[in-house]
Amino acid sequence: PTPIYIPAVKDLADDIKTTESTPFGRILGILLTAVEAKLPEAQNGMGLVFMKRTRGLYAAIGRFQEALRWDPRYVEARYHLAEIRLKMEEYDARREAEKVIALDPTFAPVYRLMGEWYEEQQEDYETAALWYTRYLSLKPDDPEARARLGKVYLKVRDFERITQLLMDYAQQHPGEVQALPILAQACFEMKRLDWALT
Repeated sequence: PTPIYIPAVKDLADDIKTTESTPFGRILGILLTAVEAKLPEAQNGMGLVFMKRTRGLYAAIGRFQEALRWDPRYVEARYHLAEIRLKMEEYDARREAEKVIALDPTFAPVYRLMGEWYEEQQEDYETAALWYTRYLSLKPDDPEARARLGKVYLKVRDFERITQLLMDYAQQHPGEVQALPILAQACFEMKRLDWALT
């Protein structure tokens, strides 16, 4: 194959001439500017793909970090870093999650992640309950999070809170069965078997 000569690029070491003063350089600059805006999203998407792969977590971390290099305020990439670090049982998960909260205090998934961190990493069920409650204030229709909060209350033996949290919800959502065993156990512990039957 014969090499392709691009007349606009006379000297590759001459950045100014290549990118600013030649038609090819200007076109290349426009192209890079257009693509650059989407690079954080592309890196985040690649990170999500790697997260799903067996042994892909370290590659995913690299992609999310690259997305943050392009856009340090990219909330989703920062959240996914925290999510991976929690899966890997790293203490840094909390630090990453706190950065997400600082960037966007309305980003609901991070509050659930903080609840999971306190529940699983620290076994601090009282603090986990506070984080799950905050999450449910933003996403009240998440049955899995409601069940997790109920389990945390079981661990601290706060049966009254369990009934407050789950009784009406179980009656309004009869198809949601995740919370029923937790509610039944709380009713049994409170010696209110009549509640368990309703």
